[in-house]
Amino acid sequence: MLKRYFRNRKIKKFLTIIPRTLVQDYGGKSEYTLGQVETVAKKVGYRDPALIDIAVAIYCCDEIAKKFGIDEACVKKYRGYPKQLNIPDYASAGSHVDMSGGHE
Repeated sequence: MLKRYFRNRKIKKFLTIIPRTLVQDYGGKSEYTLGQVETVAKKVGYRDPALIDIAVAIYCCDEIAKKFGIDEACVKKYRGYPKQLNIPDYASAGSHVDMSGGHE
C-alpha cells in the first residue's frame, strides 16, 4: 500500500511537469514526437524507463507507442493516469489526456 502511494506520487509529479514543459518547448499540440518526449523527460531530470513509457503512451500517437514497444492495454492504462491522479490542466498538451480538470 505504501509502495503504491509513493509510485503514484512519483507518476503524478512526473505528469505534472512533462505537459507544461512540452507546451513551453514545443507549443500546444495534440501529439508530440518520440524525440520531443524523451528530450523533455531528460531535460527535467527523468530517465526512468517506466516513466518514459508512460509519457510516450500519453503524449505520442498510438503508432509511436506501439513502435516503442508499449502494448495497447498499457497505452489505455497510462492514458487514464492523468484523470485518475487528478493532474491539473496545463494547456492543450496531449490529445489523449483529459485536460478539463473534471469540470463540465
